[in-house]
Amino acid sequence: MKLKLHFISLLFPITLFTQDQPCIDPKRPKYATGPHPKASPIFPGCESFKENNDSLNSCFGRKISQLIAEKLDKKYGVGEISDSLSYYQNKVRIYITQNGSMKLNLVNKFHTQFENILVQKLNEVSNEIIGIIPAKYEGNYCAPLYYTLPLTIELSEVETSQ
Repeated sequence: MKLKLHFISLLFPITLFTQDQPCIDPKRPKYATGPHPKASPIFPGCESFKENNDSLNSCFGRKISQLIAEKLDKKYGVGEISDSLSYYQNKVRIYITQNGSMKLNLVNKFHTQFENILVQKLNEVSNEIIGIIPAKYEGNYCAPLYYTLPLTIELSEVETSQ
């Protein structure tokens, strides 16, 4: 009887701490590859789409695009590209870390004055965004994730001449 009581008393502290953790940081090799995350990152304002990864990714792209447009004092929206207007086209690499922070970088740099301003604005957006829920694998393991966002910005005459 004493042995059973002793055994049960050993299990009690273990079961006390078995609550669901928000995110487990995996110990993975530096260059490990693996399956896609079970759940995509959740950007603030996209929580209603958490049941569908495709919708989450679409919402995430729209929100980031809107923030970039606002920072550049541009209008966000998909319009027709005209031959008579000048455009800046590039891709933005979005890195979401395991702790939910975000870093935005341009894929191809042309080192123009407009691009230098754009890089500053991307850094501002990266620093302002908080509350991203990171991607998760099976077992609630957090996953860093990269996205690539195509970027087309209509340039004014002043920006074209810079």
